[in-house]
Amino acid sequence: MMNLKIPFFLILIALFLSFASCLDSNETTYTYSSDAEIISFSLTNDSISQLKSADSTKFSIDQIKGLIYNADSLRFGTVINYKLIMKYMGGAGVLNVTNGDSTWIASGDSVDFSQPVKLKVWAPDGVTTKNYTVEIKIHKIDPDSIQYKELKNNESSLNYADESTILFNEQFYTYIKNAGSIQLYKSSDAISWSDITSSLNGLPSDAVVKNIKPYKDGLCVNTESGYIYISTDGLTWKKLSTAENVVNLLGSLKTLSSAEIIEKIIFIMKKDGKYLFASANENQLLYNTVKEVPDDFPIKSTFSAFTYEKALIPHLVVLGGYTMDGAILNTVWTTTSAEGGLSWGKLSQNIVSSSLIEGFNAFYYNSQIFLMNGKYMVEGNYNNSVYYSADGGISWKKAINKYLPPSTYDWRTGASVCVDKNNYFYILGGKNENQILTDIWNARLNRLSFK
Repeated sequence: MMNLKIPFFLILIALFLSFASCLDSNETTYTYSSDAEIISFSLTNDSISQLKSADSTKFSIDQIKGLIYNADSLRFGTVINYKLIMKYMGGAGVLNVTNGDSTWIASGDSVDFSQPVKLKVWAPDGVTTKNYTVEIKIHKIDPDSIQYKELKNNESSLNYADESTILFNEQFYTYIKNAGSIQLYKSSDAISWSDITSSLNGLPSDAVVKNIKPYKDGLCVNTESGYIYISTDGLTWKKLSTAENVVNLLGSLKTLSSAEIIEKIIFIMKKDGKYLFASANENQLLYNTVKEVPDDFPIKSTFSAFTYEKALIPHLVVLGGYTMDGAILNTVWTTTSAEGGLSWGKLSQNIVSSSLIEGFNAFYYNSQIFLMNGKYMVEGNYNNSVYYSADGGISWKKAINKYLPPSTYDWRTGASVCVDKNNYFYILGGKNENQILTDIWNARLNRLSFK
């Protein structure tokens, strides 16, 4: 037998020819993807400041609904008058079918987005398609304006000037002092009210209803006879035995005592002919025997006082009011949890201007102090502006007109203002030109409604 030796390179050539023969075979098949989804999308255009780069406006893709949109809407008033450069990934071909047109577009082409754009995307298999609608969302309302709405009030009994409405446990409670007695009305929406006076127990008739304020999870109020009453439900009240000789109630404040946070009622008391800052709770009375209430501190009503928290520090602020000698004030005073309400600092000598203003509403809203309503004592006209302070009451700015109520709103004094958990504030009652007002308004800064 003869042994035949074949060189190795001839074997490689034979294998190559055999592989090439297989490639030319009619049995060879190719598979193309049926995926027609767009997996990324962006727009750019140097003429539109909000769309200068792919990073400036993020687009979301809803593959189920076939929607491509910017979840964070562009600012109010944006007008897209220019074609925008569209960039995308995915699909083998994209057809612009907006308005019945059929134009093939590639990533990097300019497209008119002044209205929603409809796209038809073809998969590499040439059969599968997917439809998308691309919409550039623009805020339809100005986020920096306040929308006011007058609510219909079906309770005609809410028509006394000496009243106070507070928001407590997500319910509106209106306490009305009339003819030596106190009435109480309750509402969940500030529209439909129920007379629940029969459930009111223990609140004396000389309670200063304008001074009803939050305390712990309940309420507190002072009386003309010099006492403080507290309630856990707004209905049943009891006298605070640790406080007496009370001249006026300022509010409540959380303080740190012996490594324990204690909330105390802050008020002004009279002792030995002197006016002193004092604080009390159910267990103790504290008063400052060194520092008296300054002569230019508001002692008489009506001042505006409230508690707010900033940088985790509770603040109690008192604005306006009268001295004991009857001089009207235009000042802002504050104390924090560190001072415990026994030491105060004057932040501003003039709240909004050199003009003295009485009966205004000051409240904490959108991390700022807002001030509206009230009447100028010298000029005699009502304040028809809204002012705000971003630094706790030190400096004040006049708000832009977009913060103002509509022309149908009556400017007033002595109204109640409540702020709810949904960032609405409510304006209830008050007086204008000796006329008792029964209208109720709610309002919200538009941007606080955006999610």
